[in-house]
Amino acid sequence: MKIDLLKKIPQHMDTIILLLEEDYDLDSVEFLPPYVKELAEAWIGDSSFKAEFAALQSTSGVHKGQKYNLIICGAGEVKALTADKMRRLFASVVRAAIKLKAKTLYLYQSFPLTIGDVAYGHVLAEAALLTEYKFSKYFSNDDKHEIDALHLVKNIKSTRYFNCGVLEGRIFAESTNFARDLVNEPANVIFPESLAEITKKAALNMASISKSSMLTSCAASRWMPFWPWARAQNPSHASSSCATKAIRMQKTRPSASSVKA
Repeated sequence: MKIDLLKKIPQHMDTIILLLEEDYDLDSVEFLPPYVKELAEAWIGDSSFKAEFAALQSTSGVHKGQKYNLIICGAGEVKALTADKMRRLFASVVRAAIKLKAKTLYLYQSFPLTIGDVAYGHVLAEAALLTEYKFSKYFSNDDKHEIDALHLVKNIKSTRYFNCGVLEGRIFAESTNFARDLVNEPANVIFPESLAEITKKAALNMASISKSSMLTSCAASRWMPFWPWARAQNPSHASSSCATKAIRMQKTRPSASSVKA
Protein backbone atom coordinates (compact mmCIF):
# COMPACT_ATOMS: atom_id res chain seq x y z
CA MET A 1 0.00 0.00 0.00
CA LYS A 2 1.39 3.37 -1.00
CA ILE A 3 1.00 6.01 1.73
CA ASP A 4 1.82 9.63 0.99
CA LEU A 5 0.81 13.29 1.15
CA LEU A 6 -1.29 14.73 -1.65
CA LYS A 7 -2.02 18.35 -2.50
CA LYS A 8 -3.27 18.03 -6.09
CA ILE A 9 -6.71 16.44 -6.27
CA PRO A 10 -7.48 14.11 -9.22
CA GLN A 11 -10.71 14.40 -11.16
CA HIS A 12 -11.99 11.10 -9.78
CA MET A 13 -11.51 9.80 -6.27
CA ASP A 14 -12.39 6.20 -5.52
CA THR A 15 -13.02 6.48 -1.78
CA ILE A 16 -13.01 9.65 0.32
CA ILE A 17 -12.56 9.58 4.09
CA LEU A 18 -13.64 12.50 6.25
CA LEU A 19 -12.42 12.78 9.84
CA LEU A 20 -14.59 15.30 11.69
CA GLU A 21 -14.23 16.68 15.20
CA GLU A 22 -17.26 17.35 17.39
CA ASP A 23 -17.66 21.00 16.42
CA TYR A 24 -16.70 20.44 12.81
CA ASP A 25 -16.94 22.93 9.98
CA LEU A 26 -16.79 21.42 6.50
CA ASP A 27 -15.60 24.75 5.14
CA SER A 28 -12.39 24.27 7.12
CA VAL A 29 -11.52 21.00 5.36
CA GLU A 30 -8.64 21.76 3.03
CA PHE A 31 -9.00 20.90 -0.68
CA LEU A 32 -12.43 19.29 -0.17
CA PRO A 33 -14.28 19.35 -3.53
CA PRO A 34 -17.72 21.06 -3.49
CA TYR A 35 -19.54 17.92 -4.66
CA VAL A 36 -18.12 15.94 -1.74
CA LYS A 37 -19.09 18.69 0.70
CA GLU A 38 -22.67 18.68 -0.64
CA LEU A 39 -23.00 14.93 -0.27
CA ALA A 40 -21.52 15.01 3.24
CA GLU A 41 -23.88 17.77 4.37
CA ALA A 42 -26.90 15.96 2.93
CA TRP A 43 -25.91 12.60 4.41
CA ILE A 44 -25.10 14.02 7.84
CA GLY A 45 -28.38 15.91 7.89
CA ASP A 46 -30.45 12.87 6.96
CA SER A 47 -28.70 10.46 9.31
CA SER A 48 -28.38 12.82 12.31
CA PHE A 49 -24.70 11.93 12.43
CA LYS A 50 -22.77 13.17 15.45
CA ALA A 51 -19.01 13.32 15.26
CA GLU A 52 -18.41 11.41 18.47
CA PHE A 53 -15.19 9.48 18.75
CA ALA A 54 -15.14 6.49 16.38
CA ALA A 55 -18.70 7.09 15.12
CA LEU A 56 -18.73 5.82 11.55
CA GLN A 57 -21.02 6.20 8.55
CA SER A 58 -20.55 5.43 4.88
CA THR A 59 -22.44 6.24 1.71
CA SER A 60 -21.78 6.64 -1.99
CA GLY A 61 -22.29 9.25 -4.66
CA VAL A 62 -21.84 9.83 -8.37
CA HIS A 63 -19.71 12.56 -9.91
CA LYS A 64 -19.36 12.99 -13.67
CA GLY A 65 -20.75 9.52 -14.25
CA GLN A 66 -18.36 7.80 -11.84
CA LYS A 67 -19.27 6.33 -8.49
CA TYR A 68 -17.29 7.12 -5.37
CA ASN A 69 -17.50 6.10 -1.72
CA LEU A 70 -17.65 8.47 1.21
CA ILE A 71 -16.67 7.35 4.72
CA ILE A 72 -17.35 9.80 7.54
CA CYS A 73 -15.72 9.16 10.90
CA GLY A 74 -16.09 11.15 14.10
CA ALA A 75 -12.95 12.15 15.98
CA GLY A 76 -14.61 13.51 19.09
CA GLU A 77 -12.91 16.29 21.03
CA VAL A 78 -9.74 17.44 19.28
CA LYS A 79 -7.86 18.22 22.50
CA ALA A 80 -8.33 14.63 23.65
CA LEU A 81 -6.85 13.09 20.49
CA THR A 82 -3.66 11.19 21.24
CA ALA A 83 -1.49 9.09 18.95
CA ASP A 84 -3.24 5.95 20.19
CA LYS A 85 -6.68 7.39 19.49
CA MET A 86 -5.62 8.47 16.00
CA ARG A 87 -4.35 4.96 15.39
CA ARG A 88 -7.75 3.56 16.34
CA LEU A 89 -9.52 6.00 14.02
CA PHE A 90 -7.27 5.13 11.10
CA ALA A 91 -7.83 1.42 11.70
CA SER A 92 -11.61 1.95 11.72
CA VAL A 93 -11.72 3.83 8.41
CA VAL A 94 -9.34 1.41 6.67
CA ARG A 95 -11.47 -1.51 7.88
CA ALA A 96 -14.56 0.21 6.46
CA ALA A 97 -12.75 0.85 3.17
CA ILE A 98 -11.79 -2.82 2.88
CA LYS A 99 -15.44 -3.82 3.30
CA LEU A 100 -16.30 -1.46 0.43
CA LYS A 101 -13.56 -3.05 -1.73
CA ALA A 102 -11.94 0.35 -2.11
CA LYS A 103 -8.65 0.62 -3.99
CA THR A 104 -7.52 4.21 -3.45
CA LEU A 105 -8.26 6.23 -0.31
CA TYR A 106 -8.19 10.01 0.09
CA LEU A 107 -8.07 11.11 3.71
CA TYR A 108 -9.39 14.53 4.72
CA GLN A 109 -9.80 15.95 8.21
CA SER A 110 -11.48 19.07 9.50
CA PHE A 111 -8.92 19.82 12.22
CA PRO A 112 -5.17 20.47 12.32
CA LEU A 113 -2.71 17.74 13.21
CA THR A 114 -2.87 17.22 16.97
CA ILE A 115 0.39 15.29 17.10
CA GLY A 116 3.71 15.90 15.39
CA ASP A 117 4.19 15.22 11.68
CA VAL A 118 6.46 12.27 12.42
CA ALA A 119 4.03 10.69 14.89
CA TYR A 120 1.09 11.31 12.55
CA GLY A 121 2.79 9.62 9.61
CA HIS A 122 3.86 6.77 11.87
CA VAL A 123 0.42 5.93 13.27
CA LEU A 124 -1.25 6.39 9.88
CA ALA A 125 1.03 3.91 8.13
CA GLU A 126 1.16 1.46 11.03
CA ALA A 127 -2.60 1.36 11.51
CA ALA A 128 -3.34 1.02 7.79
CA LEU A 129 -0.89 -1.81 7.16
CA LEU A 130 -1.74 -3.73 10.33
CA THR A 131 -5.47 -3.47 9.61
CA GLU A 132 -5.08 -4.66 6.03
CA TYR A 133 -3.13 -7.76 7.06
CA LYS A 134 -4.68 -11.15 6.39
CA PHE A 135 -2.93 -14.52 6.30
CA SER A 136 -4.47 -16.33 3.36
CA LYS A 137 -1.50 -18.27 2.00
CA TYR A 138 -3.27 -21.62 2.22
CA PHE A 139 -6.82 -20.52 1.37
CA SER A 140 -8.26 -22.23 -1.70
CA ASN A 141 -10.49 -19.22 -2.37
CA ASP A 142 -8.49 -16.17 -1.39
CA ASP A 143 -10.84 -13.19 -1.12
CA LYS A 144 -8.19 -10.92 0.40
CA HIS A 145 -8.65 -7.32 -0.69
CA GLU A 146 -5.65 -5.02 -0.92
CA ILE A 147 -5.75 -1.23 -0.96
CA ASP A 148 -3.41 0.29 -3.55
CA ALA A 149 -2.87 3.71 -1.99
CA LEU A 150 -3.78 5.92 0.94
CA HIS A 151 -3.34 9.65 0.33
CA LEU A 152 -3.47 12.25 3.09
CA VAL A 153 -4.92 15.41 1.58
CA LYS A 154 -3.45 18.11 3.78
CA ASN A 155 -1.47 21.31 3.42
CA ILE A 156 1.74 20.52 5.27
CA LYS A 157 4.62 22.91 4.62
CA SER A 158 7.31 20.25 4.68
CA THR A 159 6.74 16.60 3.85
CA ARG A 160 10.11 15.51 5.23
CA TYR A 161 9.02 14.63 8.77
CA PHE A 162 5.68 13.19 7.66
CA ASN A 163 7.37 10.89 5.14
CA CYS A 164 9.91 9.81 7.74
CA GLY A 165 7.07 8.94 10.11
CA VAL A 166 5.33 6.97 7.37
CA LEU A 167 8.49 4.93 6.82
CA GLU A 168 8.86 4.29 10.53
CA GLY A 169 5.25 3.16 10.78
CA ARG A 170 5.72 0.92 7.75
CA ILE A 171 8.75 -0.68 9.39
CA PHE A 172 6.81 -1.38 12.60
CA ALA A 173 3.81 -2.76 10.70
CA GLU A 174 5.77 -4.88 8.25
CA SER A 175 7.86 -6.31 11.08
CA THR A 176 4.69 -7.19 13.00
CA ASN A 177 3.06 -8.71 9.92
CA PHE A 178 6.23 -10.70 9.24
CA ALA A 179 6.02 -12.10 12.76
CA ARG A 180 2.33 -12.87 12.20
CA ASP A 181 3.21 -14.82 9.09
CA LEU A 182 5.71 -16.90 11.04
CA VAL A 183 3.19 -17.59 13.80
CA ASN A 184 0.47 -18.56 11.34
CA GLU A 185 2.66 -20.99 9.43
CA PRO A 186 2.22 -24.67 10.39
CA ALA A 187 4.87 -26.46 12.45
CA ASN A 188 6.15 -28.40 9.44
CA VAL A 189 7.08 -25.10 7.77
CA ILE A 190 8.45 -23.08 10.68
CA PHE A 191 10.74 -24.97 13.03
CA PRO A 192 14.02 -23.93 14.74
CA GLU A 193 16.24 -24.57 11.72
CA SER A 194 13.97 -22.85 9.19
CA LEU A 195 13.39 -19.91 11.53
CA ALA A 196 17.16 -19.44 11.87
CA GLU A 197 17.54 -19.56 8.09
CA ILE A 198 14.82 -16.95 7.55
CA THR A 199 16.45 -14.62 10.08
CA LYS A 200 19.84 -15.10 8.43
CA LYS A 201 18.42 -14.19 5.02
CA ALA A 202 16.85 -11.05 6.45
CA ALA A 203 20.17 -10.04 8.01
CA LEU A 204 22.15 -10.69 4.82
CA ASN A 205 19.61 -8.67 2.87
CA MET A 206 20.30 -5.78 5.23
CA ALA A 207 24.04 -6.20 4.72
CA SER A 208 23.71 -5.83 0.95
CA ILE A 209 21.50 -2.76 1.32
CA SER A 210 24.02 -1.15 3.67
CA LYS A 211 26.48 -0.99 0.74
CA SER A 212 24.21 1.43 -1.10
CA SER A 213 24.91 5.15 -0.93
CA MET A 214 21.16 5.70 -0.65
CA LEU A 215 21.20 4.85 3.08
CA THR A 216 19.19 7.69 4.60
CA SER A 217 18.24 8.26 8.22
CA CYS A 218 14.88 6.59 7.67
CA ALA A 219 16.30 3.70 5.69
CA ALA A 220 18.96 3.15 8.32
CA SER A 221 16.36 2.84 11.06
CA ARG A 222 14.65 0.02 9.18
CA TRP A 223 17.64 -2.25 9.51
CA MET A 224 18.96 -1.29 12.94
CA PRO A 225 17.68 -4.49 14.65
CA PHE A 226 19.65 -6.63 12.19
CA TRP A 227 23.05 -4.93 12.52
CA PRO A 228 24.59 -7.36 15.06
CA TRP A 229 23.57 -10.46 13.09
CA ALA A 230 24.56 -9.01 9.72
CA ARG A 231 27.99 -7.96 10.89
CA ALA A 232 28.58 -11.44 12.29
CA GLN A 233 27.44 -13.10 9.05
CA ASN A 234 29.19 -10.77 6.60
CA PRO A 235 31.59 -8.28 8.22
CA SER A 236 32.90 -6.99 4.88
CA HIS A 237 29.42 -5.79 3.88
CA ALA A 238 28.06 -4.58 7.21
CA SER A 239 30.91 -2.21 7.96
CA SER A 240 31.25 -0.51 11.30
CA SER A 241 31.24 2.88 9.54
CA CYS A 242 27.78 2.18 8.11
CA ALA A 243 26.53 1.05 11.48
CA THR A 244 27.94 4.18 13.12
CA LYS A 245 26.27 6.29 10.45
CA ALA A 246 22.91 4.63 11.03
CA ILE A 247 23.16 5.11 14.79
CA ARG A 248 24.14 8.76 14.39
CA MET A 249 21.19 9.36 12.06
CA GLN A 250 18.86 7.72 14.57
CA LYS A 251 20.04 10.07 17.32
CA THR A 252 19.82 13.25 15.26
CA ARG A 253 16.37 12.63 13.79
CA PRO A 254 13.69 14.80 15.47
CA SER A 255 11.31 13.00 17.79
CA ALA A 256 7.53 13.08 17.46
CA SER A 257 7.24 15.30 20.54
CA SER A 258 9.70 17.88 19.20
CA VAL A 259 8.07 18.30 15.81
CA LYS A 260 4.95 20.41 15.65
CA ALA A 261 2.33 20.16 12.95
